[in-house]
Amino acid sequence: YGLADDSAYPELFEEMNAQRRRWGIGVIPWRNMRRVFHALREPAIVGLVVDWGYRPDGIPVRLFGEWTTLPAGPAMLAAKTGAAIVPVVCRRRDDGSFEAHHYDPIDLEDASPGELQRATQLIADAIEDMIATAPEQWYSFKPIWPETAEEKRALAARVDTALEAA
Repeated sequence: YGLADDSAYPELFEEMNAQRRRWGIGVIPWRNMRRVFHALREPAIVGLVVDWGYRPDGIPVRLFGEWTTLPAGPAMLAAKTGAAIVPVVCRRRDDGSFEAHHYDPIDLEDASPGELQRATQLIADAIEDMIATAPEQWYSFKPIWPETAEEKRALAARVDTALEAA
């Protein structure tokens, strides 16, 4: 299954879903949490796209040396279900074939703010490596970093608070 954001560009979402269906991938809209939990109880893989763009309510992380956020969902789902997070990238080779690579699994002990922060930063570290390895194969449809230095300082302060609570 793939969990996908269906809110920003509905026409693009439908077009991408049509392609995914041709590949045999079932898509779950990200707001359908009942379906997500059901899928996680199956012997299945649930793929989450986590580079959704900057959202002030996400978990603060450092990406390429700058503060931004990633969604809390992957870490929260892993903490609540006991599922491991396994960052995966699939790159196109020069010959047109594809190569998949996975990173070490990320396990969470609980859903505490510090543990969610730690796991989400590990996801960001994997994303940074994915992009740095083949930057020409990455594109974001939404802005990734906050616009102001004040927003960045606020993100850093939120990390300090989460880690102090740990």
